[in-house]
Amino acid sequence: MPNDSSPAGKLLTWFVVILLAVVAFKVATMLLGTLLGLSLYLLFNIVPIIIAVWLLMRVWRYFFPRHDDFDHA
Repeated sequence: MPNDSSPAGKLLTWFVVILLAVVAFKVATMLLGTLLGLSLYLLFNIVPIIIAVWLLMRVWRYFFPRHDDFDHA
């Protein structure tokens, strides 16, 4: 890049730098929002189902043990 000391060149350079910074900030916040949304979805929709199924399996194994299963409850 040539050493351009004119005010228009400096203004254009700063405009490009600020534009790239804004685009990088928007991409970073988009990724952060997507990650936060996905983690909250998993936390409040998927994890309770997994915990409920796990507890149901534990209760089922407690009341109806298999003959070769010695580690219930």
